[in-house]
Amino acid sequence: MAPAVGPRRRRFDAAHELGHLVMHQGPERVQNREAERQADRFAAAFLMPRADVLAHNLRNASPDQLIDASRRWRVSAMALAHRLGELGQLTEWGYRSACVELAKRGYRRSEPGSQLVPESSQVLEKVFAHLRASGSGVKAIIDSTKLTPEEFNRHVFGLAKTVTLGRSEGPEVPTRPNRSHLHLVSPG
Repeated sequence: MAPAVGPRRRRFDAAHELGHLVMHQGPERVQNREAERQADRFAAAFLMPRADVLAHNLRNASPDQLIDASRRWRVSAMALAHRLGELGQLTEWGYRSACVELAKRGYRRSEPGSQLVPESSQVLEKVFAHLRASGSGVKAIIDSTKLTPEEFNRHVFGLAKTVTLGRSEGPEVPTRPNRSHLHLVSPG
Protein backbone atom coordinates (compact mmCIF):
# COMPACT_ATOMS: atom_id res chain seq x y z
CA MET A 1 0.00 0.00 0.00
CA ALA A 2 1.39 3.41 -0.97
CA PRO A 3 2.01 5.91 1.84
CA ALA A 4 -0.56 8.63 2.31
CA VAL A 5 0.23 11.90 0.59
CA GLY A 6 1.00 14.54 3.19
CA PRO A 7 -0.27 18.11 3.37
CA ARG A 8 2.88 19.59 1.83
CA ARG A 9 2.61 17.35 -1.21
CA ARG A 10 -1.14 17.99 -1.47
CA ARG A 11 -0.49 21.75 -1.55
CA PHE A 12 1.97 21.27 -4.40
CA ASP A 13 -0.44 18.95 -6.25
CA ALA A 14 -3.26 21.51 -5.90
CA ALA A 15 -0.99 24.30 -7.21
CA HIS A 16 0.09 22.00 -10.07
CA GLU A 17 -3.57 21.46 -11.04
CA LEU A 18 -4.18 25.21 -10.80
CA GLY A 19 -1.31 25.61 -13.27
CA HIS A 20 -3.11 23.31 -15.69
CA LEU A 21 -6.33 25.29 -15.28
CA VAL A 22 -4.52 28.56 -15.95
CA MET A 23 -2.28 27.45 -18.81
CA HIS A 24 -3.77 24.41 -20.53
CA GLN A 25 -7.45 25.06 -21.15
CA GLY A 26 -9.34 25.92 -24.30
CA PRO A 27 -8.84 24.76 -27.88
CA GLU A 28 -5.05 24.48 -27.51
CA ARG A 29 -5.31 22.26 -24.41
CA VAL A 30 -2.04 20.37 -24.01
CA GLN A 31 -1.56 17.06 -22.23
CA ASN A 32 2.02 15.83 -22.46
CA ARG A 33 5.29 15.84 -20.54
CA GLU A 34 5.94 19.47 -21.36
CA ALA A 35 2.53 20.45 -19.98
CA GLU A 36 3.34 18.55 -16.78
CA ARG A 37 6.71 20.34 -16.48
CA GLN A 38 4.99 23.69 -17.05
CA ALA A 39 2.41 22.92 -14.34
CA ASP A 40 5.23 21.91 -11.96
CA ARG A 41 7.10 25.15 -12.66
CA PHE A 42 3.90 27.12 -12.12
CA ALA A 43 3.29 25.36 -8.78
CA ALA A 44 6.88 25.96 -7.65
CA ALA A 45 6.74 29.66 -8.55
CA PHE A 46 3.27 30.05 -7.03
CA LEU A 47 4.20 28.44 -3.71
CA MET A 48 7.84 29.61 -3.54
CA PRO A 49 8.06 33.04 -5.20
CA ARG A 50 11.48 33.77 -6.68
CA ALA A 51 12.11 37.02 -4.79
CA ASP A 52 11.14 35.50 -1.45
CA VAL A 53 13.29 32.40 -1.94
CA LEU A 54 16.29 34.46 -3.05
CA ALA A 55 15.86 36.82 -0.09
CA HIS A 56 16.41 33.88 2.29
CA ASN A 57 19.96 33.27 1.06
CA LEU A 58 19.76 29.51 0.59
CA ARG A 59 22.63 29.24 -1.90
CA ASN A 60 24.24 25.79 -1.52
CA ALA A 61 21.81 24.91 1.29
CA SER A 62 22.47 21.70 3.20
CA PRO A 63 19.71 19.10 3.63
CA ASP A 64 19.15 20.35 7.19
CA GLN A 65 18.76 23.91 5.90
CA LEU A 66 16.33 22.68 3.21
CA ILE A 67 14.22 20.86 5.80
CA ASP A 68 14.14 23.90 8.05
CA ALA A 69 13.48 26.42 5.25
CA SER A 70 10.74 24.28 3.64
CA ARG A 71 8.52 25.10 6.62
CA ARG A 72 8.38 28.76 5.57
CA TRP A 73 6.67 27.96 2.26
CA ARG A 74 4.88 24.84 3.59
CA VAL A 75 6.31 22.69 0.81
CA SER A 76 8.34 19.50 0.88
CA ALA A 77 12.10 19.74 1.32
CA MET A 78 12.45 17.98 -2.06
CA ALA A 79 10.27 20.62 -3.75
CA LEU A 80 12.37 23.38 -2.20
CA ALA A 81 15.57 21.66 -3.36
CA HIS A 82 14.16 21.53 -6.89
CA ARG A 83 13.13 25.18 -6.76
CA LEU A 84 16.60 26.20 -5.54
CA GLY A 85 18.08 24.26 -8.44
CA GLU A 86 15.79 26.08 -10.89
CA LEU A 87 16.87 29.41 -9.42
CA GLY A 88 20.57 28.59 -9.64
CA GLN A 89 20.96 28.45 -5.87
CA LEU A 90 22.08 24.81 -5.95
CA THR A 91 24.50 23.40 -8.49
CA GLU A 92 23.39 20.25 -10.29
CA TRP A 93 25.75 18.28 -8.04
CA GLY A 94 24.41 20.08 -4.94
CA TYR A 95 20.83 19.36 -5.99
CA ARG A 96 21.51 15.67 -6.62
CA SER A 97 23.44 15.30 -3.35
CA ALA A 98 20.66 17.01 -1.40
CA CYS A 99 18.03 14.75 -3.00
CA VAL A 100 20.02 11.60 -2.19
CA GLU A 101 20.47 12.68 1.44
CA LEU A 102 16.83 13.72 1.81
CA ALA A 103 15.71 10.38 0.35
CA LYS A 104 17.92 8.51 2.84
CA ARG A 105 16.17 10.41 5.63
CA GLY A 106 12.71 9.49 4.32
CA TYR A 107 11.88 12.80 2.64
CA ARG A 108 11.27 11.40 -0.85
CA ARG A 109 7.84 10.00 -0.01
CA SER A 110 6.83 12.00 3.05
CA GLU A 111 7.89 14.74 5.45
CA PRO A 112 8.93 13.00 8.67
CA GLY A 113 7.84 14.90 11.75
CA SER A 114 5.79 17.47 9.81
CA GLN A 115 3.16 19.16 11.95
CA LEU A 116 1.48 20.85 8.98
CA VAL A 117 -2.27 20.39 9.07
CA PRO A 118 -3.97 19.86 5.71
CA GLU A 119 -5.68 22.96 4.39
CA SER A 120 -9.40 23.04 3.91
CA SER A 121 -11.78 25.16 1.92
CA GLN A 122 -14.43 27.21 3.68
CA VAL A 123 -16.17 27.71 0.34
CA LEU A 124 -16.46 23.98 -0.40
CA GLU A 125 -17.62 23.31 3.16
CA LYS A 126 -20.36 25.93 2.72
CA VAL A 127 -21.34 24.56 -0.71
CA PHE A 128 -21.68 21.05 0.72
CA ALA A 129 -23.61 22.36 3.74
CA HIS A 130 -25.99 24.18 1.38
CA LEU A 131 -26.45 21.04 -0.70
CA ARG A 132 -27.22 19.00 2.42
CA ALA A 133 -29.67 21.63 3.66
CA SER A 134 -31.44 21.62 0.30
CA GLY A 135 -31.81 17.84 0.43
CA SER A 136 -29.06 17.21 -2.08
CA GLY A 137 -25.45 16.35 -1.50
CA VAL A 138 -22.17 15.17 -2.87
CA LYS A 139 -23.86 12.19 -4.50
CA ALA A 140 -25.80 14.58 -6.76
CA ILE A 141 -22.54 16.19 -7.90
CA ILE A 142 -20.96 12.80 -8.48
CA ASP A 143 -23.99 11.56 -10.42
CA SER A 144 -24.22 14.70 -12.57
CA THR A 145 -20.50 14.76 -13.38
CA LYS A 146 -20.29 10.98 -13.86
CA LEU A 147 -17.29 10.83 -11.53
CA THR A 148 -16.60 7.94 -9.20
CA PRO A 149 -16.52 8.83 -5.50
CA GLU A 150 -12.75 8.29 -5.55
CA GLU A 151 -12.31 10.65 -8.52
CA PHE A 152 -14.50 13.26 -6.86
CA ASN A 153 -12.49 13.09 -3.64
CA ARG A 154 -9.27 13.42 -5.65
CA HIS A 155 -10.62 16.55 -7.37
CA VAL A 156 -11.52 18.29 -4.13
CA PHE A 157 -8.02 17.40 -2.84
CA GLY A 158 -9.35 16.74 0.62
CA LEU A 159 -10.18 20.44 0.84
CA ALA A 160 -13.61 19.57 2.16
CA LYS A 161 -14.74 16.66 4.28
CA THR A 162 -16.86 14.34 2.18
CA VAL A 163 -16.27 11.00 3.94
CA THR A 164 -18.03 8.05 2.29
CA LEU A 165 -21.26 8.12 0.36
CA GLY A 166 -24.15 6.81 2.38
CA ARG A 167 -22.75 8.27 5.60
CA SER A 168 -22.32 11.80 6.78
CA GLU A 169 -20.78 13.92 4.06
CA GLY A 170 -18.90 16.05 6.55
CA PRO A 171 -19.54 17.95 9.71
CA GLU A 172 -22.72 19.88 10.07
CA VAL A 173 -21.93 23.45 9.25
CA PRO A 174 -24.40 25.82 10.84
CA THR A 175 -26.35 27.66 8.24
CA ARG A 176 -25.80 31.35 8.54
CA PRO A 177 -27.72 33.92 6.52
CA ASN A 178 -30.07 32.53 3.89
CA ARG A 179 -28.03 32.12 0.74
CA SER A 180 -30.73 30.79 -1.52
CA HIS A 181 -29.27 32.92 -4.31
CA LEU A 182 -26.31 30.49 -4.52
CA HIS A 183 -26.76 27.81 -7.17
CA LEU A 184 -24.70 24.79 -8.13
CA VAL A 185 -23.55 25.22 -11.72
CA SER A 186 -22.62 22.06 -13.57
CA PRO A 187 -20.75 21.92 -16.86
CA GLY A 188 -22.70 21.36 -20.06
